[in-house]
Amino acid sequence: MYVFDDLKSALNLPKTEKTIELANDYLIKNYLKINDLINAQMHINKKLSLDKNRIIYKYNLYILYKKQGNEKRALELFNEIKKTKPATVQDYIDLSEIYLEEGKIEHANKILER
Repeated sequence: MYVFDDLKSALNLPKTEKTIELANDYLIKNYLKINDLINAQMHINKKLSLDKNRIIYKYNLYILYKKQGNEKRALELFNEIKKTKPATVQDYIDLSEIYLEEGKIEHANKILER
């Protein structure tokens, strides 16, 4: 994770695949925070088309469904996410956040202890 002293240093980061991916992930989170669900959905679908097994992408879709009031689909996706094997450290973090949102603190802690 990058820590910036100022905006200029952030903007001068090398445009690598990883920094672009992180920027896009934060863009989705920002769209979700401001309830721009149309743009959030568009970007989430784009990410899922690249890799449908990444937990962070499913996690963002889970949040989108909850914001849309589609609790049934959110629950279905939550159950699907629980069956997805984390492939990255970020996947473990995202999975633990989902458990925390569901009030399952012990499950969240077990995920992070692995």
